[in-house]
Amino acid sequence: MGGDDVSSPTDPVPLVDPWAQMQLPVDGGVIQASDAHLMSVSFPGGTVPELTQSWYDAFSRVGFVQAGQEEDGRMDDELNRTTFLDAERELDVSVMMGEQSVIVVATLEPRKLEGSED
Repeated sequence: MGGDDVSSPTDPVPLVDPWAQMQLPVDGGVIQASDAHLMSVSFPGGTVPELTQSWYDAFSRVGFVQAGQEEDGRMDDELNRTTFLDAERELDVSVMMGEQSVIVVATLEPRKLEGSED
C-alpha cells in the first residue's frame, strides 16, 4: 500500500525535465509519475486514437522519429505502443485504456547503437 501506485489519479506530481521541456499535451490530464526516464499521465476523457495522435505529434515536434509500432494483440482503440528515436535516445510510448481513463506512459533511455554490446 505504498504511495507509488502509478494507476491512482490522486496526488499529481510535477512534470520534470526532460519532459517539461517538450511542451507535451498534458492539459486535462493528471501527471502520475515524472522523472528523467519515466512519465505517466492519465486522462479521464478522450480516446486512445485521439490521444495517440496528439502525443505522437508532440514527440515528433521535438525531434523524435517513429521507429516502429506494435499492437500487442489488442485493438488499437485500446492500446497503441510505439518506439521513437532521436540521435541519442530511444523513447517508448504506450497509450492505453485504463479502467476509468486513458493512460499515456513514456520511457526514455539512451539509444543503443547497432553493433554495441552491453
